[in-house]
Amino acid sequence: MAELEFILTETEQSKLVEFLFEDGAKLIPHMWYKEPKYKELSSVDEILNIRPTLSGPIFVVWDEVFQYPLEFSKIDKEEGVFYFLCQKKGGPYLDFLPCGIIEDDNGLDFINGFVAYYTEYWIDKETAIPIPEFLRKKYKQITKFVRSMGTKLVVREYKRSYWVGWEALEMLQSGGVRNSFELRLPDKYSIHPA
Repeated sequence: MAELEFILTETEQSKLVEFLFEDGAKLIPHMWYKEPKYKELSSVDEILNIRPTLSGPIFVVWDEVFQYPLEFSKIDKEEGVFYFLCQKKGGPYLDFLPCGIIEDDNGLDFINGFVAYYTEYWIDKETAIPIPEFLRKKYKQITKFVRSMGTKLVVREYKRSYWVGWEALEMLQSGGVRNSFELRLPDKYSIHPA
């Protein structure tokens, strides 16, 4: 699975979503549905406000390669019957999870987001198809766009890295948002945004 994790402010994330829409992408949320019929998100505001209701990432699809129906699973809960989209079944598509900011007793904290893809997608119970080159290229374009908005920061203890937007980095450095990721923040005077 290829994946780029990022920490972006709402403004930076809006630019990313606009980039996806301008590129012809359709965004389908992984959430609880009352019937086995998914909805497409159609605005930046809708996407930025949906994070709390997601049960997984948003599926990013392009008509050029969206060949197989997304598959639903049914679940019985106390509140009733719900449906959710199955990962890696149908499509194919890219995964996109928006960032968020949560508030608790200790203040504000970022929740990271990501863009990713699986190497194969199941079109039925016995047949998997590899990710199309078209989606690999889209992934590279998206990650290039995210990287252009910030810098890479590493959490060495966990061998993880995040691309952090310039505005998000400023919020982390100022203490306006907690650095719960334990990112090694550069000195604020050594930052030179492009």
